[in-house]
Amino acid sequence: EEVSLEFSKRGAVGFIARDDLRGPEKLGEALQLHGLLTDSSGEIVGQSLPLLLALREARRASLHRENVLVRGERGTGKELAARYLHRNSSPAGKKLTACPFVTVNSAVFTPSLFTSEFFGIEPRTATGVDGKTGLIEAAEGGDLFLDEVGDMPDEVQAAILRVLQERQYTRVGGKQPRHADVRFI
Repeated sequence: EEVSLEFSKRGAVGFIARDDLRGPEKLGEALQLHGLLTDSSGEIVGQSLPLLLALREARRASLHRENVLVRGERGTGKELAARYLHRNSSPAGKKLTACPFVTVNSAVFTPSLFTSEFFGIEPRTATGVDGKTGLIEAAEGGDLFLDEVGDMPDEVQAAILRVLQERQYTRVGGKQPRHADVRFI
């Protein structure tokens, strides 16, 4: 107890009993969650404290399906951070390869183009239209990275906000709302 108390004062987040058969596994999980680790894939290079702290936060965020905001100036690697978060996600019962990662250049969306591209189009909505899968549907079960959201027109941002809040969208020509099982980054 004296040792536990002393190490708790020094910042220990937990203890593993010596006779715990899952000890090595628990230690690996604790290091993954609390450690200052570099990117093992080599996509993100660096060992500065701010970078390692950001990677740790991305790993922690990858444990849940809540939306994530990644902020930074142009060219600072927001997409790399989003990909790192996606790579470190492991939804229950799914292989990571089955979980898509869709990147969207938000600046290209005009209000008229946005709806069909983002939400998709129901088949036979208009003559010659066989239907179209939208970006939200393409990212189903995975992550949708909205790059440069600030460049998106205001009315498009408002429509996206509605999807973020309600987790539903309706295809162009559709009547029934669809559930969006997507983490927006």
